Amino acid sequence: RRLVFKIAWDSHRRQIINGLSEIMQIVKESVTNERFNWELYGDSLLRNQLHTTIVQTLSDIGLVSTSAIAAVKDTLLQLASHPEPKVQNVAAIALARWYLDGRDREFFATLRQFWSIAVETKLDSQETEKWQDYIGSTVAITISYAAQNASNDKFLKQFLKWLKELSKSKSSFVRSYFGYHTLYYLVPVHLTVMEEMLKEIAQNHPDLHDAIARSLALAYKVRPNEVQKILDLWYQQSTDNLSKSNNNHAAEVTFGRLMATVALTYGEIEYDDQQKHP
Repeated sequence: RRLVFKIAWDSHRRQIINGLSEIMQIVKESVTNERFNWELYGDSLLRNQLHTTIVQTLSDIGLVSTSAIAAVKDTLLQLASHPEPKVQNVAAIALARWYLDGRDREFFATLRQFWSIAVETKLDSQETEKWQDYIGSTVAITISYAAQNASNDKFLKQFLKWLKELSKSKSSFVRSYFGYHTLYYLVPVHLTVMEEMLKEIAQNHPDLHDAIARSLALAYKVRPNEVQKILDLWYQQSTDNLSKSNNNHAAEVTFGRLMATVALTYGEIEYDDQQKHP
């Protein structure tokens, strides 16, 4: 399939570039006008199949040559900046496929380029615009899909810094996607290597407590002993440090937040009848 695209790119480049604009429009219309044009887009199942085909097409075209990746990047960026999550999702999956296909260099270069656009602010403002937040959320979603399939070693080397950067985003919109999408996807898979980072986030970003709790509760379904061990450790560290704080406000805040995350997690965990409640 990719060989066919390479041959076509060499001989019909202009037509393919024009076709990318049409593909982008189809994705947008299939989401925003899903109740209309039923004959063209069909039901939700057919639309999902359409999106899958478009994802594969965009991803494959982008990897046939340097000039092709530049053209596809522009299409993916425009999809990423769209307000509809389903449109952003198409861009995220297409980009994540580059990593899954072993094209790490192209994947991370594009991811960094998108993130730079997402966080760039004007000289007279510290806030990003809404379309930039959509790009930022697409970056978070892309990392969810790509890092989920990385080995623990690769995850540590390639993605951990990305997660820390996302958690510190100035955009509450991006942090929300990071918490309720990225963590939700990755914590059950990479719990062991994420433990310290989760603790650090819990102690510094109270707006992410609920997201951490939900992701740990999800991880509990597949790794109950590991999650329980983490919760026990955090609880012990919190009680020890709070009892020794001597009215140290910083310590009370830091370990109070960690304790709050533990409590929220217990509230989210769904126990089987045979399992003991703490």
